[in-house]
Amino acid sequence: MLTIETIVGINKKFHNGKLVNMPSLDFAVSAQSKTKNWLVQLTYLVRAILIDHSFEDGNKRTATALKIILKI
Repeated sequence: MLTIETIVGINKKFHNGKLVNMPSLDFAVSAQSKTKNWLVQLTYLVRAILIDHSFEDGNKRTATALKIILKI
């Protein structure tokens, strides 16, 4: 399971890691802990990042990195 700090760290590799929609990302992280299915976990996280624009910049790059990390 990924934490908010880990996801922010991934975003910092592409931008500054500044969160602009913390509640959405917080919900996604808590929701992913309710399932062991990696695809459902990824769905919660990607939605929070891409649709709700959790970060100031680098949302698509962060979501792509999460896809790679969770699939492994």
